[in-house]
Amino acid sequence: NSTTTLAYFDLFLANPVWDLTIDGQTNAKTSRLRSYPATIKGTLQIGTDGGGASSFNTSGLDVNIGGDLISNSSATMGNIFVIVNDHQKTTFYGEVAEQRIINNSSDNMLRFGDLIIDNQKVNGKISTVGAMTSLIRVMGDINVLSGTFELNNTVQFYGETLDNQSIISSLNSSTYLYFLKGTEQTITGKDYASLGSLRFNNNVRLDASMIVQGRLRFNTNTYFLIDDKHLVLTSTGNIYNASDTTGYIITNGALSDAGVTKEYAANGSFTFPVGVAGKYTPATLNVINTGGTPGSITVKPVNAYHPATATPTGDELQYFWNVSSTGFNNPTVRHTYAYNADDVKGNESNYVVGRYHDFQWQSPIGSIDAPGHRILINQSSNVDYIDGEYTAGLAANFSEKPILYSRVSSGNWFDGTSWSIYESGTPAYGQAPNGNPVVIKEGHSITINNNGAYANSVDIKSGAKLILGQTYQHNLGHVNGYGTINLTSTTDGSFIFPGGDYTDFMNSDISTIEYVGNGTLPAAITTYSNVKFMGAGTTKKIPAIDIIVRGNLTIEQGYLDNYSFNRNITVGGNWTSNTTSGFIAGKGKVTFNGTNSQIISTGGENFYNLQINQVNGKLTLGSAVNVSHILYLTNGIIYTTTSNILSLTSTSTSVVSGGSNNSFVQGPLSKLIATGSYFD
Repeated sequence: NSTTTLAYFDLFLANPVWDLTIDGQTNAKTSRLRSYPATIKGTLQIGTDGGGASSFNTSGLDVNIGGDLISNSSATMGNIFVIVNDHQKTTFYGEVAEQRIINNSSDNMLRFGDLIIDNQKVNGKISTVGAMTSLIRVMGDINVLSGTFELNNTVQFYGETLDNQSIISSLNSSTYLYFLKGTEQTITGKDYASLGSLRFNNNVRLDASMIVQGRLRFNTNTYFLIDDKHLVLTSTGNIYNASDTTGYIITNGALSDAGVTKEYAANGSFTFPVGVAGKYTPATLNVINTGGTPGSITVKPVNAYHPATATPTGDELQYFWNVSSTGFNNPTVRHTYAYNADDVKGNESNYVVGRYHDFQWQSPIGSIDAPGHRILINQSSNVDYIDGEYTAGLAANFSEKPILYSRVSSGNWFDGTSWSIYESGTPAYGQAPNGNPVVIKEGHSITINNNGAYANSVDIKSGAKLILGQTYQHNLGHVNGYGTINLTSTTDGSFIFPGGDYTDFMNSDISTIEYVGNGTLPAAITTYSNVKFMGAGTTKKIPAIDIIVRGNLTIEQGYLDNYSFNRNITVGGNWTSNTTSGFIAGKGKVTFNGTNSQIISTGGENFYNLQINQVNGKLTLGSAVNVSHILYLTNGIIYTTTSNILSLTSTSTSVVSGGSNNSFVQGPLSKLIATGSYFD
C-alpha cells in the first residue's frame, strides 16, 4: 500500500491474511498473486475512492474471501479483478454471515471465472451492491453451495453450468441472473432449491427441479428446456415475454413429466407458457375466486392423443393437457388451451371439448375456437373444477372405455382372456387393453411379452405383479397401487421404464420395483418406495443421479455398483444384501433417515460414507458394517453388538462427523489407528 511511484507488487500469500487493500492513491497499483492461492479472511479492496485504475491479478490461482470484495478501481472490466482464465475459482466462504460484492465503478463490471458461494453461517448471505445495472460478469460456472446469493443488480453469466444447492434471490423482477453464453447453458443442483429472476438470451436446460420466486424473461428464440423436471413458480413468480416467436418452456411432452406449477395466493389469471419442441401450447387458468384459500395448479402438456378416446385415431386432437391442483376451496375458474394446427385430425369445426377425470369423460363442455385453435371452457359463467385431462375431438371419442380387471393368476397382457370388465372375472372380455383403465388384482401376475402396451391407467393391487421383461415402447398412463413392477435389462444393458406417471405408485408404502439382469438403472427414476436387485452374478449400475428409497433396499442377488458416479443413496427402511460385498460403494454416501432401520448383509457390508439422520431414529446393525471414509452422526442412534460391529477402516482422525447426545453409536465400535496416531 505504498504511495511511492512503484506500481507493481508480487504477492506470495502462503498463509491467510485478514484485510488486503490495493489502493489507487497517487498511482494505480497492480498486485499479482505468485505461487500460492490467496485466502483473505476479511475484505479485499481494489482501488481507492477517487483513485486510479488499480488491479488485482489472480494469475489464475484460487481466491477465497471471507468478507467483502470492494472495487473502487477505474480500470477496465478485465483489469479490475484479473482472472487469467475462465475457470479461475473465487469462493466467498463466510467468515461473517453477511458478505458483499461491491462495485463502485460507474462504468466497468467485475469479472469472475468460476464463482463459488459457500457461506455456511446461520442466515449466511452474499449480496451484490453497486450503482450499475449490470454489476458482475461470470465467465465460468456458478456454484451456490450454501447461503443465499442475493442479486441486487443483474449478474451476467457466460459459463456452462449454474449449480444451485441453496438459494439465489433477486431484489426485484429486474435484477436478473442473465444467461448470455450464446449456446445452451444448464441449471442443475439440489432439487427444489430456490431461484430469483432469470433472463435467457439462449437456450437453458433444467437438470434439477427448481423453485422460481422472481421473473423468467425470454429474449427472441430462447427456450427453457425443463424436460421431465418440475418447475415451480411461487405466488411472486411470473413470466415475461413468452410466446411462440420469443420463447417458452419446453417439456418432454410425456405424462411422466413433472410439469410447471404456479402458486396462486389470491384470485388471478396465469398463462403457463408451455409446449414441446416446435409446438407452443400455452394453458391459461384464470382463477376467478379461490374460495378464500390459496392453492396451486400444475400443467403438463402431453404430445399424444388421449388414450381413453373411444374411436380409432384420426378424428381427435393429437394432444392433451394434464391439469392438477392443490389447496383452494370450491374455486371458480376459466380455462383456455391453445393447440397446434398440425395436431388437428378430422374436421376441427365439428370438434367438442372433453375433460377426463376419475375414469369418466365429461363432454361436451366449453367450446372450440377453430380459427384460433383454442379450447375455451366457460369464459363467461366459470366452472368449479380445475383437475382433469383436457382435449378435443369428434363427440364419438368421449364415450367410456371400460375398466379391465385381470381374471387369471398368471396371464399375458395381450391375451383377451386375461381380462374381464367385471371384478368377478366372468366372462372374459376377449380383447387386450387399448387405452383402458386396467386393474391387476391381488395375487395376479400379468406379463407383457410384446412391445407397445397401451393403457390410460394401471392399478397394481397389493400382492399383484406386472412383468415387463425386455419389452419397451409402452404407455401405461397413470400407474398406482401397492404391487410390484418387474423389469429385465435389454441386451445392451438398459432398464427401459415404460412411459407413464408413477407419482402415486412410488409414493405408496409397499409398492416395489424389481430389476433383473446386468444394466444401468434408468436415470429418470430417482425415488422408489421399495426396490429389489435380482439376478445371480449380475450387476446393476447407478447412473449420475442420487436415489431415494422411502422403504427397503434389497440386493437379493448380484451387485449394486456405485463406482462410476459416486452418487448418494437415501434409505428410509432396511438395507438387505444376500450377496457378500454386494454393494460396490464408490465414493458416495448412504444415508438412513427412517425411524427404525436395519442393515442386514451376508458377509457384512462396506460403505464409503455412512450417515444416520433422523430425529429419534434408530439404525440397528444385523451384520458387520465397514465404513472406509466418514461416519456422519447427525440425528439418531446406531445400535451394534460384538458380532454385528461397526468398523471405521480409515486411519484418519477425522472419520466421524457430528456426534452428540442425540446421535451416537450404542455398542461396540472398531477404529483402525495408524502407529503414533490417536482417535477420540
